Amino acid sequence: EFWIGIDDQDILTAPAMAVAPADWYARTGALGHLSRPVPGNPYDATFARGFRAYRAMHQTNHEYGMLNWGDWWGEREINWGNCEYDTQHALLLQFARTGMWEYFREGERAEWHNRDVDTVHVHGDARKTGGVWDHHVGHSGDYFPGNPDAHLAETGDMTPSHTFIEGHLDYYFLTGDTRSLETARLTADRYSGWATRNYDLTSCRQAGWLLTLAVAAHQATGDPYYLNLAQIVFERTLELQTED
Repeated sequence: EFWIGIDDQDILTAPAMAVAPADWYARTGALGHLSRPVPGNPYDATFARGFRAYRAMHQTNHEYGMLNWGDWWGEREINWGNCEYDTQHALLLQFARTGMWEYFREGERAEWHNRDVDTVHVHGDARKTGGVWDHHVGHSGDYFPGNPDAHLAETGDMTPSHTFIEGHLDYYFLTGDTRSLETARLTADRYSGWATRNYDLTSCRQAGWLLTLAVAAHQATGDPYYLNLAQIVFERTLELQTED
């Protein structure tokens, strides 16, 4: 019912990789609590339909450019999604749950893109190092002299509500690729450092996603530095809450 069909090209070109049975990933608890697939489960059927549409969209939109491969197009009709909201995390967890190789391959592509294109590894402004561009024309903005859409910033923006590292960590744990771990820590360090000074927020998801990031970084590394970030965000959120 959930079979997608392996791309023949993947079989010929993908490097060999050791893969454990799906129930082994669930038993280890390394990726959190993973429910096991049950025949007739509407979640898995819905995920499979969405996945088929996701792959078909790549072909329809010709999403194969050097900077584009692994991302998805059209969040505001004219811009890339920059893997919002952690596309690779969703795909890699579904791979671990089901053992279906296609989910891993697409999750890997999304991870490579989000890690290497959407994330700033070096910048002239040190405060932007480790930042992640939110959904923009050309992934990072600054492609046009004028704003092509009122809903899109003319220059590239970075915000906690569009910053995710769980997929980086999933990929590191599944493959041992240290660049993904380094990227996750680079981003977590950015928000755990200067960004905590006079910390404030303007929307619930800014705090929610930043808490998710901080807790994921701590769970992966055991470093209390990231718990400090979580505490600062949590305490400020409580200060701003209202009775309703």
